[in-house]
Amino acid sequence: MPTPSKKAIQLAAIIFVACFCASFARAGTIAFKDGTVLSDAEIVSISEDSIVIMKDKTKRSFPLKSLKSYSQTDLSSKIASEEFPDEFCDYSVSILDVKMPKSGENKDGQTEQCEMSYSISKHPDKAKKLKMPYFYLYVLTGRDNEAENRKIYRFCYPDQAKPKGSNYDLAATMEKVSGFDRPIWGEEDQAFMHRQELGGKKVKFDLKKIGERRILAYRIEVWGSKDIVAEKSETVQHLGLEQIKVASKWWERY
Repeated sequence: MPTPSKKAIQLAAIIFVACFCASFARAGTIAFKDGTVLSDAEIVSISEDSIVIMKDKTKRSFPLKSLKSYSQTDLSSKIASEEFPDEFCDYSVSILDVKMPKSGENKDGQTEQCEMSYSISKHPDKAKKLKMPYFYLYVLTGRDNEAENRKIYRFCYPDQAKPKGSNYDLAATMEKVSGFDRPIWGEEDQAFMHRQELGGKKVKFDLKKIGERRILAYRIEVWGSKDIVAEKSETVQHLGLEQIKVASKWWERY
């Protein structure tokens, strides 16, 4: 009878441990061979060559051979890398146009929208998958009276992009950017991802919470795989009014 290879023994051990832990539906720590470590992750199922993992209420499938180890101990986020265990293409984003209304409502009291059109240029890379851009819009509005400060509102797209807290926090934003629940382009539509240029794309922000307040300025940040890949800041001019003056980096007061 032939002796099992070392690789086969290791694979069998991983499957056994994973199945054992999965039977208890308990979250733990999963390490991948590329150095990625996911905490608070749950093994949902294992087949002959793939493993399905649940994290942040999102299920994703990975090659079983990419798995290094599984532990029932849930490592803290300081120990775990919390990066995505896959290969993704880097890209740049061009903001083509921004249509920003003068206030959050039109003259009939209907909610206005900010519409942004953009394009994506993928960097030369073998990877086909692409992390969906995360969009953050900050809007500075006028005050109702001299006793209050100008108000700042934040809008995010998609919903998964919304960071913790109610202030301008780059660390909290980076946590969402690296989140397991981030939408991935190319998981299902391979033909779509073969295109080098992805143009004709739009994002719309509903400005309902601004109400009838006058919009003075806006700031848009677009996050790629790990960093900001596009940004735009402008004041909004109103007919019959003098040039609006705003502080430098006013959005950081949010």
